[in-house]
Amino acid sequence: MINYVEGQISILKKERERLYKREKMLEEKCKKIKEHLKESLEIIGKTKFETALYTFSVCQNGGTQPVKIDVDVKDIPEEYTIPQPPKPDIDAIRKTLLTNGTLTWAHLEEKGTNLRIR
Repeated sequence: MINYVEGQISILKKERERLYKREKMLEEKCKKIKEHLKESLEIIGKTKFETALYTFSVCQNGGTQPVKIDVDVKDIPEEYTIPQPPKPDIDAIRKTLLTNGTLTWAHLEEKGTNLRIR
C-alpha cells in the first residue's frame, strides 16, 4: 500500500513538472504573439484598433526616460556616480540630459512601447 501511494506521489510530481514547463512555454508564446502584434501595428502606423470584444492600442511606456551609458563607469565624472562601488547616478544624468541636453558619455534613449488589450 505504501509503495502504491509513493508511486502516485512520484507520478504527480512528474506531472506537476510537465505542467509547469507547459505553462512557461505558453506564457512565452503569448508574450511573442503580443510583441508581434505590437510590431505589426507600429509598422503599418496604427496605434489603436477595436474589435467586438477587445481594444488594442500601442502606448508609450510610462515612467522616466531610459538613459544609456556609452562609456565605462570609471570614465563617468564623480558627481554622477554613487560611491561604494562606483555606480552611475542615472537620475542625475537624466536630469542633466533633460535640462542641458549634452553629455559626451551618455545620451537619452527613446521610450519603448507596449501593447494594451482591454
